[in-house]
Amino acid sequence: MQIINKNIDELIAYDSNPRVHTSEQVLQISESIKEFGWTMPVLIDEHNEIIAGHGRVLAGKIIGIKDVPCIVATSWSEAKKKTYCIADNKLTESSSWKRDFLKLNMQFIKDDGFNLKLTGFNEKALSNLIPDFNLSDTLEVSNPTTKAGEVWILGKNKLICSDGECALIIQLWQNYTNRKAINEETGKEFI
Repeated sequence: MQIINKNIDELIAYDSNPRVHTSEQVLQISESIKEFGWTMPVLIDEHNEIIAGHGRVLAGKIIGIKDVPCIVATSWSEAKKKTYCIADNKLTESSSWKRDFLKLNMQFIKDDGFNLKLTGFNEKALSNLIPDFNLSDTLEVSNPTTKAGEVWILGKNKLICSDGECALIIQLWQNYTNRKAINEETGKEFI
């Protein structure tokens, strides 16, 4: 299999994808990509339709990634694409955690000062794994700066940094809050 780079805007969401990515999950993925880079190619067909990697593509758009690594699945039938799309999401759910090792690894990450939120665990799950876990321990920032698409977690609140023109960020905010985004200057909806 060959990995090729494709413009992210040329990739097409698979209309038969049964998996739903919440705005919160997409924002988590975007934070992961910012920290670790793009570590897994998107699987597409010959027509640039995404078979696997929808969440990564949404996250990549939020943080302004232009080109992404892709693997092209050639000559796959619709049945094969649908099967893989489901399997790619479902198979990881069949595994379980070695709880003792998970606790040890989480404690190591915390002690090393690395951002535990990048693991994908929420604050409640982290507090169950790590005694005396406090989210504020992971929030120390020196010389804070922001870029469009960044998410700042402020206690129970989330601040999405945007110039107000990025439709995807506005749509994610609307989905997350279940409210319409209104331009305060014009009084009109953004989308």
